[in-house]
Amino acid sequence: MGYKRKNWKKRESFLLNSRLDFFKRLPREKAKSLFSTKMIAIFCAIVFVVSWLWGAFQTYRLDNQIEALEQQIEDVETAYKMDSTEYHDLKNSPSLIEHIARENYYMKSKGEQIYILKKK
Repeated sequence: MGYKRKNWKKRESFLLNSRLDFFKRLPREKAKSLFSTKMIAIFCAIVFVVSWLWGAFQTYRLDNQIEALEQQIEDVETAYKMDSTEYHDLKNSPSLIEHIARENYYMKSKGEQIYILKKK
C-alpha cells in the first residue's frame, strides 16, 4: 500500500501543480488575447478611416469631373446656337451667300475683275 500511496501523492501533486500552472498562465493568455483584440480593433479602425478617406477623395474627383463636363456641355450648346443662327441666316439670305462666296472663294459676277493684294 505504501507504493500506491506514494504514486497517489505524486499524481495528486502533479494535478495540483498543473492546475496552478493553468491559472498562472491564464493572465498571460488573457493579456495576449486582449492584445490581439486591441490590434484587431486598431486594424478595423484604420481600415475604416482609409476607406472613408478614399471615398471622400473619389467624391471630390468625380465632382470635379462633373463640373468640367457641365462646362463642356455649355460650350457645345453655345457653339451649336451660333452655328444654328449662321445656318439659318445662310439659308434665308442669298446676299449673304454671295458675300461669303466673293470673300472666301474669290468668285465674281459677270463684268467684275478680282484683284488680290498681298500684305508685305
